[in-house]
Amino acid sequence: MAIVILITLVTAAICVKFDVSEALAGWTRPREWLQLDELPEVLLVLAICLIWFSARRYFEADRELTLRRAAESKLAEALAENQQLALKYVDMQEQERKTLAHDLHDELGQFVNAIKLDAVAMRDAPANHAPIRDAARAMIVNIDRVYDVLRGLIRQR
Repeated sequence: MAIVILITLVTAAICVKFDVSEALAGWTRPREWLQLDELPEVLLVLAICLIWFSARRYFEADRELTLRRAAESKLAEALAENQQLALKYVDMQEQERKTLAHDLHDELGQFVNAIKLDAVAMRDAPANHAPIRDAARAMIVNIDRVYDVLRGLIRQR
């Protein structure tokens, strides 16, 4: 801005010293039909319009920059909130897994052991019923498989 003011003042001093306006009037008088003496006013209006246009563009750019900064700020807040929610979700999921493992171990494990004890008692019964003993042996094998699956599920938590 200081350079523009300095150049303007130097130009004004040169124009005053050399009477540029009167010299231009003398040079343009033979071509009056071109209306060259109206050129300073036209240039003044053009300069004012260009100043208005550049100021408008500056304020529009400033407004857009402010809006962009606000949007980026909101986006950063949303991202932080999203990260917190994701962490909370993972914590809740881990807690749910622990609860499920605990329930599987405490509740289902006891029932499977009770059923296995009944099957072992049936297998070891003194009765001479071979089909019952064979069924009891098959039950014990299946119960062992169920218990292994339960143990695997509990360890996965």
